[in-house]
Formats: sequence, C-alpha cells, structure tokens
Amino acid sequence: MRISNRVRTLQEITDAILTCSPFYNLPTDACVDNDSHTLLVLPFEDSPVGLGSEIPTYTDLTTYNTGINGQAANISDEDSGLTFSTNGNLNTAEGTVEVWLKPLWNGNDGQSHTILQAGTWGGILMEKDGGNYLKIILNRWQGADEVSLGYHVAHWQAGEWQHIAYTWGNGQAHMYINGIPVASKTYGNLPELNISEFNIGKDHFGGDTWDGLMDELKISDIARSPQDIADAVANCSSEMRFVQQLEIVACNYPDPFTEYTTIEFELMEDNLTTIQVFDMKGSPIATMLNEHKTKGKHQTTFDAGNLPAGMYYYTIRSGAYSGNKSMMIIR
Repeated sequence: MRISNRVRTLQEITDAILTCSPFYNLPTDACVDNDSHTLLVLPFEDSPVGLGSEIPTYTDLTTYNTGINGQAANISDEDSGLTFSTNGNLNTAEGTVEVWLKPLWNGNDGQSHTILQAGTWGGILMEKDGGNYLKIILNRWQGADEVSLGYHVAHWQAGEWQHIAYTWGNGQAHMYINGIPVASKTYGNLPELNISEFNIGKDHFGGDTWDGLMDELKISDIARSPQDIADAVANCSSEMRFVQQLEIVACNYPDPFTEYTTIEFELMEDNLTTIQVFDMKGSPIATMLNEHKTKGKHQTTFDAGNLPAGMYYYTIRSGAYSGNKSMMIIR
C-alpha cells in the first residue's frame, strides 16, 4: 500500500500498475507479425495488455491456460472478456481480425459464442451463432443493408484449435478458417460508425461469452490478403492442434503459366473433393472440381482464359482436410 501527500497524475498511476502488478505484466512473446498496419496484438501471456502497452478499459480475465503459443486467455465464465477503446485499436471502416480459438463446446451445440462485438445497432459482430454458423455481421440489425456472411461449423469438436480471420473494407468481406477462405461477400457503402469501445470474447448485452480459449489476437487497419492470412497460420504452426492441412499434397505445373496449368493432388482417403480458384483479394474465380474422388493421385487442368496476369491461388478440400497453393499467370 502507498499513500502520497499529493494527487498523482494518470500517467503515474498507469506506470505504478505496469511496474507492480503481476496481472499487468507486459507481454513479450507473440507468433504474429507486427507491422505499420497492426493496431493491436494480444498474446495473452498471463496478461490482457497488448504488445504496444494497450490496456483494456475493462477485463475479467483471471485464468490462463496452455495456448497455441505460450499462454492463452480462458474466456469461459459469464462475465469473462475484455473491453478496449476503439481509438487506435479498431478501424471500423476497414480491417482484419485474426485469432486462434479453442472452443470448449461442439460446433452443433445450438448456442451463441461471441468473438468480438463493436457497437449495437449498425455495429460489427463476430461470433458463432445459435444456428451453428461462424459469422461476421457488418451494419448489424439494419435490415436489407446488413452485411452478413457465415460458414457452418457443426462439425467442430470441443478442444480443437482453429485459426479464424475476418477481413472487411472496400466493399468486400471475407472469412478464413485455418488459412482457407470459406466465405466472401460484396457490399455497398456502409455508414461510418461512432463506436468508442469494443468487446472481445463477450457481447454488450451480457452472456454469450466465447466459452473457450483465445490466443494471439491481432487487429489490423487494412483488409489483409489471403497470403497474409495463410502466413499467419504458418507462423504459429509449431504447436498446431487443428485439422491438419498437409494431408493433401498438391502442386501445379507449369508455374508461372500463360494459358493452362495442370494441378496434381494426392488424397489420403476417398471423399467429395472440391478445387476452387481465387484472386489475391479472396474473390472466387472458378470451381474446377466438385466430385467424389478416390484415395490416391489425381490431376486436373485449369484454363486461365482471359484472366489478367498476376498471382492467384487455389484451394483443395476433401472431407476434413484442406490445403491451398499459389500460382502465377503471365502474359
């Protein structure tokens, strides 16, 4: 206990907290890239403080468990979660949220679990909803002007790590799971949001906490590219405990190519298999394959047609497994 004979400044109080409190030790370890477009990184190394010394305006985190990298925040109690100032930490007009999640529930539980929530009417919501969809909602509760996209996750199992990423801005919203684009949507101009704070792991109305572990959360002020998202997954891959993506072996040749490239892939078991091509903004270009394939090696040919020169990538999904590769068209 310390008693002073004068009124201490806000900075002095903040310094005292950072110096003395084990709960607010500054984190030093993270497996995420931190560049000029990074607004907030939360490694959750026994602390809710960001890598840039960002302190939450509210927190009820008291438990940390083994994470995908070091420690992870346990957001499983009704009042668990954090609140941060939007200023400098979240760009509501354009951005990216990336986070490792380990649910303590199965994907078909029919319950809502909040990842991030900013504002109410017209705000932003990222969650797993009661219909068992992982979702992002922009311009929330605004009828036909609401922007919502989701991916069914009823197959998720409790205790499995998943990497989730949402990007939005310039009229495009995308969702990624474990580095793979799973949903996208084009939208018109959205109104500017006047939101002073946002919540992590809990909803403004109480309840609907994430109910699981959360680790290595990163917020950017730009919509990250598909390659950025894939790299983020790879950077933390040393302790991956989610569905393995490397069970599909794939390559294409020639690469670079002008008109045609052959994609060869090998499956570890019989299953429905899809191959989709995307541009580097995550917009779908073509579905090359969508049929049952047997275990073993296969190949298919991609016709670039009149596509402009540049980098593209394709994803292969077969049962529980998935993988992606980049390729280049030259003219």
